[in-house]
Amino acid sequence: MSAEKVSTSALAKRRGVSVKAVFAELSQRGWIVRLNEQWELTNAGRQQGGEVVSSERFGQYIVWPDSLALDESDGLPASTVLPARSHVTVSQLAEPLGISPAQLNTVLAELHWIKRAKPKGWELTHHGAFYGGLARETKDNIPYVIWPDNLLEQPVLKHSVGVVAGELSSILQLDRTYHADYPDFLRAEQQQAANFLSLDGHAHRYLMTQRVDNWLYLAGINHAINRSLPFDMTLVSDFYLPDVGVYIECVDRSREADYLKFIDTKRQRYKKAGLTLIELSEADTQQLDAVLPRLLKPLGVEFS
Repeated sequence: MSAEKVSTSALAKRRGVSVKAVFAELSQRGWIVRLNEQWELTNAGRQQGGEVVSSERFGQYIVWPDSLALDESDGLPASTVLPARSHVTVSQLAEPLGISPAQLNTVLAELHWIKRAKPKGWELTHHGAFYGGLARETKDNIPYVIWPDNLLEQPVLKHSVGVVAGELSSILQLDRTYHADYPDFLRAEQQQAANFLSLDGHAHRYLMTQRVDNWLYLAGINHAINRSLPFDMTLVSDFYLPDVGVYIECVDRSREADYLKFIDTKRQRYKKAGLTLIELSEADTQQLDAVLPRLLKPLGVEFS
């Protein structure tokens, strides 16, 4: 064990809080999960420096960097990751929903919580690990993922499943609840007519996003518009590329201070959630053939 790493109990003692509170916080952040009556380290926890070590006296346990920051806000709602009672398969999650396990897997893949494995199966992404997913393999070495039994309480997943299942409340977006501090200018903006039509039939309020949409469509890149971010239903991206988990925002830097402040807050939340973001300026959208290939190719985006 590294000299700079300490047990969860030691971490709690140094911070003057209970061990139970620290385990709860680590679980809420998705860095550990409870499985078979013991705590297991997730991929997201490993990214924070967590390690599993063994000793003759204590058996296996998890250690953390002594500098691990648990008292700093990460920009995510406190309820983003909910403690699970147990882990279940996709088939068990899908059974009461009226959709097939295959459909649920494609919804999870669209969120980039899993990705297709070759030649078959599903691999866990670091985003999926954040929400408590655990990678497993069948006896034939086919990868699959098990999930917290309360995964469907995550708002963005619940919304996506509702849309696929044909629930009117989700289709009509009645399940969106805006925060009290949601910018007034943005509420009013969302009531404006979307008069700019792109080649794929998407309607836009601004020429910037219409240009980007046309470029993505003609390049054969799978994309969505106005897609909710995984950690907050009220925040939407201009574009989302589900095959690679990349978000694109068009930023008009000539706009008012409230808008620029909101964009900066949104940018920080992308960063803290570990999401890949591309920002395009007005000038960028007027030379997309030069800008987007340079930005997208390193991210593994394939296009014609």
